[in-house]
Amino acid sequence: MLEAARIKLSSVSSDLLGLSGRRILAALAKGTTDPVKLAELGDDRLKCSQQELSDALTGSPEPIHWEVLQLFLDRLELLDKQIQSLDTLLAREWKRHEVAVIRVAQIPGLGVDSAQQILAPILFT
Repeated sequence: MLEAARIKLSSVSSDLLGLSGRRILAALAKGTTDPVKLAELGDDRLKCSQQELSDALTGSPEPIHWEVLQLFLDRLELLDKQIQSLDTLLAREWKRHEVAVIRVAQIPGLGVDSAQQILAPILFT
């Protein structure tokens, strides 16, 4: 959709959903079209100059592009919240089996992640 609007953000950012990308996408969705102002939302971790970023953000968007972008951002926010809730639920469940995880993690060559991967099919099915 960004490409259709001639916005080439992916050519200067390897992570469109990183901090800079999200700030820029949110501003675009709110109707900000000034490429210089949008480029100012990028941080120093982007491996491009402000001018290159500004050039990549120069396009010819239509209002429908920003409406669709906002829908995508809303969905992304919902997914982020759901993932956070699932992580909380999972952490609570793992807490109940903490002793088993610690014992399996003590096997040479294993750690907590490996222990959880081994125990998950046993404990949660």
